[in-house]
Amino acid sequence: MKKQLCMCAAILLSAEIMLQTAVSKTVSAADTIFALHTHLLGKSSISEAEAAAADADGNGILNAIDLTLLKRSRLQHTSSLCINEVCTSNHTAYITKNNAKPDFIELFYSGSTPLDLSGYGLSDRETDPWRFTFPAGTIITENTHLLVLCDDTAASDTELHAPFKLSASGETVYLSAPKTSEDTSFLLDSVTVPALETDIVFGRIADGAASWDRMNPSPGTENQLAPPLTIPEIPVFSRNAGFYDDAFSLVLTAPEGCTIRYTTDCSDPCTSETAVKYTEPITIYNNTAEPNRESAVQKISDVARVSLRDPVEKGMIIRAVTVSPDGICSRVITNGYYIGKTAPYYHDLRVLSVTTDYPNLFDAESGIYLYDNCLNKGREWERPAHIQVYEDGAASYAEDVGVRIAGGFSRHYPQKSMTFYARNVYGASKMKYDFFDGAARDCYGKKIKEFDTVTIRNGGESYDNARFRDDLNVWLASGMALSVQAKNDYVVFLNGEFWGYYSMQEKLDDAYFSSHYHLDKDNITYIKNCECEGDTKTYMYFLNMISWAAEADFTDPKNYQNFCAQVDVQSFIDFIIAESCICNSDSLININNQQLWRVNVPDDSSPYADGKWRFSLFDTEYSSGYGTMQYNYNYLANMNQQSNPFAFGGVFYRLLANPDFAALFRASYVDALEQHFSAERAVAKIDDYLDRLSDVYTATGARFGYTFDRDRQGNLVKQFWERRGDYALRQADAIIAKYQQ
Repeated sequence: MKKQLCMCAAILLSAEIMLQTAVSKTVSAADTIFALHTHLLGKSSISEAEAAAADADGNGILNAIDLTLLKRSRLQHTSSLCINEVCTSNHTAYITKNNAKPDFIELFYSGSTPLDLSGYGLSDRETDPWRFTFPAGTIITENTHLLVLCDDTAASDTELHAPFKLSASGETVYLSAPKTSEDTSFLLDSVTVPALETDIVFGRIADGAASWDRMNPSPGTENQLAPPLTIPEIPVFSRNAGFYDDAFSLVLTAPEGCTIRYTTDCSDPCTSETAVKYTEPITIYNNTAEPNRESAVQKISDVARVSLRDPVEKGMIIRAVTVSPDGICSRVITNGYYIGKTAPYYHDLRVLSVTTDYPNLFDAESGIYLYDNCLNKGREWERPAHIQVYEDGAASYAEDVGVRIAGGFSRHYPQKSMTFYARNVYGASKMKYDFFDGAARDCYGKKIKEFDTVTIRNGGESYDNARFRDDLNVWLASGMALSVQAKNDYVVFLNGEFWGYYSMQEKLDDAYFSSHYHLDKDNITYIKNCECEGDTKTYMYFLNMISWAAEADFTDPKNYQNFCAQVDVQSFIDFIIAESCICNSDSLININNQQLWRVNVPDDSSPYADGKWRFSLFDTEYSSGYGTMQYNYNYLANMNQQSNPFAFGGVFYRLLANPDFAALFRASYVDALEQHFSAERAVAKIDDYLDRLSDVYTATGARFGYTFDRDRQGNLVKQFWERRGDYALRQADAIIAKYQQ
């Protein structure tokens, strides 16, 4: 801070000398004043109050001396401005007028006159100090607080909203003065916030004081020290969660002097009205014959109606907390017990038990599973949940997470895809478990055993038919120059009720690319379904590049070299090959379910940090015998060429005019048909899916109102692969010949 103050003093001195020089020259006074305003005050505006105070001669015009003195005044004022309180896990600390519960940063200003914050910056990144820029006209008055809400909500007339969120596991927050003409930052204050419990803030022990501590939240008011919290230990269960043959009595034990509260309806025992005090062992039994609750809800789909006559298979969910003598609850422990389940798939496959409060799923206004709400996306539609994994009947992993409904059109189906998010606000910041039996590996072949997110998928367009289509396609393409998801088979129970078969998979996001290719997550931009996630400049570079490529003459070696410098050509070729071999109409025909990615700033940290665009393969089930996508379909001749930056067919056709590209494409196609998409390989894998999963497919169909026909669906996809190879290679040769003329 001292160094920056000295630098600013030097700037002021040089500015005064500059003024004296400028006055002696025949230049526009207005231009001189404008240049000095930019040099001294950056891009910030001047409020009426500041202007009046700075106008020394009272003539209504700010001259050079006025601006210089205003800069000095701002420096003095900003030393009285500081970060005062930070909340990274808000549940009740501050609730907005829309009933949101965002994280927040509080500023405190101890100056003697109002301060204009126009152009000042708040950020959670030192390298990007103006992630949030205070809008023009933002004034903070003497000895007052100002609250900035940290979420993705647009600012309103009464609330300031920063476009970033804070991590409950701890991070650093930065406050900066407005940008200068050189876009250099002037750091006013920063604080490194430790990991915090929900509704506990990190704040100065008194407004503006030098010392910090954990505190009770006091947004907009004077800071108060939080009393020390003693969280009791969780209760001990006499039996682990799992699958059991027979009923038994479950004993719960708490530390001396404490009591236990528990629920059997999946609600939070600390706050639920249905929670009861534990006084005697709980009988755990096969509760399948009891009435359906979750499975009885009808308003979950607008394309299919599920009417169940019989009870679905069920398990008992016990949620419990220890309560200390002064009423403080422990962390909730959740265990699922499944008694007398005889189907082999409960032991042959992994089982995932998902538990959350009933209203989180089925409340008319906020329930994410109802079809009135299931199309909503974003953090606002994420709910707390508990997941528990069972291997061969025994519990092997558990974590508190967030859950959202996932997918596109498949959200309309009764059985919906769901994504789980690891966050400190729920539990751990990573799900540290090998969900995929070693199938998730990085670019060096090392197993990935921790995840930010995982998704359970309902089969997408193959929801009610050959549900293995996408899993098969991705498995066949593994090893190509494409980003693909690891997958695994799971049986799911939702709040203790049978919810059928799901394919669990990785989520293709910045965390995926970071873990698979050893890249900085903040240095990644990916484009998925025509939408950008990451750096806008990088996205604009892509649009400019692909617009050029759509018109380029690639018989000119320089143009081809330019394309190769910006796109990983093998990845592009493998993308075309994979989509055409499987005949995925969603991708290169309908321009949907496409993804490409790159780092924003290239470096030498990884072979994949070279700044080239690379492609992913996902959601491919609209293929391989589905609808019009039959084995003889000429995919390569019918790719979309419309005026759309993601209609890659047009660029591909132009590239085929280059003999080097055409030769590489044909050699890669032959290799792919032999090594990846051979009939023998595909048919053997289809038989494996049918042998292992037909029973659970059938049970899932019965649960959700459709019939799985093993022979019909299996033979349909088998026939496609038994005949696809010959047609695919002939079609590839024909398209090469057409554009090599």
